[in-house]
Amino acid sequence: MDALASKGPGGEKCKPTGPQLKTLAGALEQGSASHGWADQCWPGSPN
Repeated sequence: MDALASKGPGGEKCKPTGPQLKTLAGALEQGSASHGWADQCWPGSPN
């Protein structure tokens, strides 16, 4: 049964690159409405 025991989360750690962070910052500054959402609440927002 040891073979079935969890060894923790798999895969690589997610870490955005510098260019990806700049793209994200730009998108956030533009706001969700400029990306086709009806209001200023981004998908996945708890509000």
